Amino acid sequence: MTNWKYYEDADFSDTDIVSFSLDTRDFYCYGHLKEDMPHSLKILSAAIVNKKYHLATYYYSEKEVLDLIKRFWQESKGDGEWKFVSIISSNKNINIGCLSYLRIVRTEKGFLICNKDYNVLNKNMLNKKIDSFK
Repeated sequence: MTNWKYYEDADFSDTDIVSFSLDTRDFYCYGHLKEDMPHSLKILSAAIVNKKYHLATYYYSEKEVLDLIKRFWQESKGDGEWKFVSIISSNKNINIGCLSYLRIVRTEKGFLICNKDYNVLNKNMLNKKIDSFK
C-alpha cells in the first residue's frame, strides 16, 4: 500500500505493512512498509514494540482495530465535511488535537494504537465516547 486509502480499503491483514497512519479527519490511512519507513519512524516503532504492555489492555486484533475505526467514523458522523476528532479527557495523550492521526503499529502480539505523537493508548482511553468538532 503506497497511497492513502479510505479505511475500508486498507488491508490490515497485510503483514508487509508494519504500521498505519489513520487521519481521523477524513478516515484515510497510509500503510508503511518496513523498507519504506523513515529511519526515525523505524526507531520509534521498535521502541514501542520493545516496551512491555499488558496484552488485554493495549493489544488489538485486526477485527478490534477495524471495529474501533468504524466506531470513531460513526461517532464523528461518517463521511462528509472535514472534522476534528477528540475524546474529552484530562489525559494529555487523548485531548484535543492528539487524535487527529491514529498511529497503528503491528507487533507479534497484535496492534498497538498510538496518538499522533506515538504515545501508546490503552483500550480504556479509546473506549470513551468521542467528540467531533467541525
